[in-house]
Amino acid sequence: MPGKYTITINKGEDVDLNLTYKDGAGNPVDLTGYTAAFQIRKNPTADAALVNLTHLAGITLGGVLGTIRIQINNDVTSALEIDSGHYALEIDSGTKVTRLLEGLVICTPEVVR
Repeated sequence: MPGKYTITINKGEDVDLNLTYKDGAGNPVDLTGYTAAFQIRKNPTADAALVNLTHLAGITLGGVLGTIRIQINNDVTSALEIDSGHYALEIDSGTKVTRLLEGLVICTPEVVR
């Protein structure tokens, strides 16, 4: 079952989320060879992703440390035309896809432009 977390994005700011994937005993999971995907959509069933990141662009996997870094540039957050939405983060070992995290995205208006 994926973890639930609400992300607040201040439009016009860079987003830098850092987390560590751990097993049931609290040890970091080795993410060497894994791929990852992170998407934000207006709602879970919306056809188009508003943000679409992968381990090749926007997501950095930390190998044996089990770390996952998600970065969204300020030009992307400025262009978000939603007040709220939904996101999910999945990792793929090559044999198994796991949704690690999901939840709401709250977008606050950009004041300084």
